[in-house]
Amino acid sequence: MENVAPSPSSVAIKWALIGFFVSIVITYAFQLLNVDVNSPVKYISYVFFIAFLLLGQKEFKDKLGAS
Repeated sequence: MENVAPSPSSVAIKWALIGFFVSIVITYAFQLLNVDVNSPVKYISYVFFIAFLLLGQKEFKDKLGAS
């Protein structure tokens, strides 16, 4: 039987959608709390972005190892 590599686009789309919804929640939370646009708190969204990138890469690597 032939081993078929998992598609990276399914993992990427999953984590992109999760990141998209989290960024929307963060944006509305900042607006609700009246956080200044130039505040250093705005960098929290970068932390989530980097975390979702790493989680997506880890999931794809795990799928490659399981195949």
